[in-house]
Amino acid sequence: MLGQPFFVVSRQIDRGLLEALSSDIVPQLLKDVPLQPSSQLLEDEPLLHRFIRVFDREGYSPAFFKRMWKKHRIACITYRKYSAEDWPESEFKELTCKMPNEEKITMKLAERGTRIGSRKAERVWVKEVRKLTKSGHQTSVISSAYSLSARKIATFMFSRWSQENFFRYMKQHYDMDSLTSYKLAEFPGTKKVINPQWKHLDKKIRSQNGKLAWKKAELGDIEINYQEDSSEIEKYMREKGELLGVIDQMSLEIEGLKEERKKHAKHIELSQLPEQHQIKMLDPKKKMFVDTIKMIAYRSETAMAMQIKDFLKKHSDARPLIRKLMSTEADIIPEPSSGRLTVQIHRMNNPRTDRAVQRLLRLLNETKTIFPQTRLQLHYRMADLTE
Repeated sequence: MLGQPFFVVSRQIDRGLLEALSSDIVPQLLKDVPLQPSSQLLEDEPLLHRFIRVFDREGYSPAFFKRMWKKHRIACITYRKYSAEDWPESEFKELTCKMPNEEKITMKLAERGTRIGSRKAERVWVKEVRKLTKSGHQTSVISSAYSLSARKIATFMFSRWSQENFFRYMKQHYDMDSLTSYKLAEFPGTKKVINPQWKHLDKKIRSQNGKLAWKKAELGDIEINYQEDSSEIEKYMREKGELLGVIDQMSLEIEGLKEERKKHAKHIELSQLPEQHQIKMLDPKKKMFVDTIKMIAYRSETAMAMQIKDFLKKHSDARPLIRKLMSTEADIIPEPSSGRLTVQIHRMNNPRTDRAVQRLLRLLNETKTIFPQTRLQLHYRMADLTE
């Protein structure tokens, strides 16, 4: 909820969010998410969810919503695609929502039950919550977290920006997108990719379908504009005949391409790719190791920022202060006689930040951390400040 990473999934071949959720993310969450309700509790309370996943429109799929609930009792929240007409403004009520960072935001919200899914097999009943903006736009959110109120659903969905903020912050301050290695590795031969021959034919079919649609539109325009008593009947018949001939020819070509496409599998293993299409990947081991360190560092930074934000003029000053603290010079003073390894921090810019750092150092001292491979307990203090 605060945008802190739980685990990382690295994919050299990406088949989209839904496939990643099903294959990698959900199995990991089922195994590692703490405090999941028991099977008996889920049976006793039919509207209770195991946990909630919040994601953007790329993951919108009524069939996926239905499968996650029926198979795992996992609730999903996302923005709705293809919203229907606007709801009457009289349905919206002004509610105060408490965000995970304790900020309070007032929103105009309305709630209805709705069924999504065009095909019978994928239809699923969900809660639909809409937020009315000052401009009159209605943002639609759908949720299978049936036990949650509209206020809570909106809070969860609009807290998703913490994820966007996380990636922006990591790119800026942790160099998240940098290359960690130039070493190449072979893809496992069992990995499946789109068959280049199938892809080439599919592209031609889509291109021809687009051209065919234009020709049919031309034919429609001619027929609409033709008048039976027109003196240009010969011209009309000639143009119509020419267009019908072109349309028939293009339709035959498309059918031929479709038959040819059927001869090729859509997905093939990497080892089956022609030599000119063979691909390599950067060695993933080093990146996974470095990404793990960056995730731990970010979570630590977040934990420290949360402890000092209330001591600063603005909460947004907390992270910059932690970053500055990490780059500030310090004196390391071993004290074997007292069993301490003292880390003496130099003063900050002003008394307010000094007090915030002093608060953090007190909390760190309470952990009674032993410096690795020694018997010395870490002790933090600020220079020229009494404790």
